[in-house]
Amino acid sequence: KILTFDKLCTESIRFNDTYEKTRLDFLEYLLEDNNLFVYTDIIVDEGQDFENDWLEYLAEKIPEDGCFYVFYDQQQCLYFEDVNKWIKQAPCKITLFINCRNTEAIAKTAYGTLGINKKQPILSGIEGEQPELISFEDAKEFSSWMDKEVNKYLIETKVDKNSVALITMNTFENSIIPEVIKFSKLSFSERKEKGFICISTARKFKGLEADLVIITDLDWNKLNNEIYRKLFYTTCSRAKHNLFI
Repeated sequence: KILTFDKLCTESIRFNDTYEKTRLDFLEYLLEDNNLFVYTDIIVDEGQDFENDWLEYLAEKIPEDGCFYVFYDQQQCLYFEDVNKWIKQAPCKITLFINCRNTEAIAKTAYGTLGINKKQPILSGIEGEQPELISFEDAKEFSSWMDKEVNKYLIETKVDKNSVALITMNTFENSIIPEVIKFSKLSFSERKEKGFICISTARKFKGLEADLVIITDLDWNKLNNEIYRKLFYTTCSRAKHNLFI
């Protein structure tokens, strides 16, 4: 079964006014030895986004012959200053050294945004096309380029439109995207949906991926900010084969 943490809470106990209250009720529920918890094995993804107590209490409920795995990327820690105590003190840590998602060109771009050279994973061995940095005067010009580039990509690769993502570094309200899609002849959806180009914000698309990613609204002045730089790194790493900024 695949669940968000909030879905796990509401599945296990009754929803209580807000998600915050429900989470607290769920943690209290886990504390009681007599309360039923049906899962013997749990795999947590995006562990850096989990609060310490969520992981600690869940781990306690897993039987000795069960499995509890937490996958995380310290460089994608966007909601907290650092990864939580449970992750830091985990008795067994295994580092995944090989980047299997991105081409080497995209991986180098992503890691380069962090300004670090050491402890980088082993790259995929597939060089791929160099990411491109492009500037446009207005939304209409950008839309015209995008339609041409995306259609060319879809014809060449024969993939579905949902393999393409248009991602803003801003909120939708402060993004160029609403204006761009007015001029575009492509179809768009805020979900990864067959027959549609996926439009999203950098934060919402975190954890997802697309063959071709187009990042908009990059603010160069904010790249001195560590959180913004990590968000940009995360967004670049969503691209598997082609990346335009």
